[in-house]
Amino acid sequence: MMAMIDFSRALSAEALQAEASQQARARDLAAMLAELAATDWFALRESEAGIAIPEDVRQARIALRQAISELRAQGDPPPV
Repeated sequence: MMAMIDFSRALSAEALQAEASQQARARDLAAMLAELAATDWFALRESEAGIAIPEDVRQARIALRQAISELRAQGDPPPV
């Protein structure tokens, strides 16, 4: 006996591409948020102890926040 295939649940190529794009954005967002979180202690140290954030770290955090904002503006990926 031949197995029945339920084609009603099949995804179109466009739907698969959209899902893959959304998953990639979610991975990118998670990576950027993790990288930003890894340097949060610099901001806390500056706030609490007055020790300046190294300029390269400050610039990297600015770039990350900008990239995160741009990614979120493209549409909401699934929650991270």
